[in-house]
Amino acid sequence: MTDYPNAILNYERALRLAPNEIDIRYNLDLANEKIEDKIEPLPQLFYKRWFYSIRNAAGQDVWALLFLVCFAASVLALGLFFLSSKSGFKKLGFYGCFSFLSAAIVFISLAFSMRQWQEIQREAIVFAGSVSVKSSPVESGTGLFVVHSGTKVKITDEIGEWRRVKLADGNEGWLQSGDIEEL
Repeated sequence: MTDYPNAILNYERALRLAPNEIDIRYNLDLANEKIEDKIEPLPQLFYKRWFYSIRNAAGQDVWALLFLVCFAASVLALGLFFLSSKSGFKKLGFYGCFSFLSAAIVFISLAFSMRQWQEIQREAIVFAGSVSVKSSPVESGTGLFVVHSGTKVKITDEIGEWRRVKLADGNEGWLQSGDIEEL
């Protein structure tokens, strides 16, 4: 029997390092087809999808490098504005400085967003064969629904050995930390 939870865990980890790698995404999709739970994610607003696709188009280092290049270009354009005596060069320097500085702000925002997403995003893969998600962080809590091995969950809170998890379809509950493996 193939170890799909471990495969999914490692493909998800690899996807965090290379978010646009199509081979990783393809293999992850193949592994996800083999698990028992088929959870349909909640739809995202169109502007969030656009922002995430732009943010994930490059890594945090690329966005930071683009910021530095644009910032340096804006400083050069500002120098052109102050040091030029011709009005055409002054206009070019002014508008160039404004344009490059605006682009630099966008790039640094994308870099910070990528970093925040990588640090704050706490996700895990269920490794227990079949586990009941509880309504409260105690063994005697009411079972809300069942998840199976290989299911991806988002960790939203923790109390002792219990983790509050949220599924892609919006369902929430508590699982013991021994039943999941964090990305």
